[in-house]
Amino acid sequence: LEDAEHERVQMHEFDWSKRSDILPGLICTGLASIGIWALIFAGGWMIYGRWFQGLGALAVTVACGLRLPAYMSRLRIRD
Repeated sequence: LEDAEHERVQMHEFDWSKRSDILPGLICTGLASIGIWALIFAGGWMIYGRWFQGLGALAVTVACGLRLPAYMSRLRIRD
């Protein structure tokens, strides 16, 4: 810190009281990835006539899509 003051480099102390975006970000990434892959598999299974697996994968896609906005609202994108 003393070297930074000497070199006129601005450093900020980390505030541990602030909420981190890491966990909601990872959850959003996971939900989006699972939803996209489930949609891809649903399409493939339905093309091959496996309706039960296709509808199951489509249900996973819908569930991920419904849960995703709740976690996206926890991200501090605009800060």
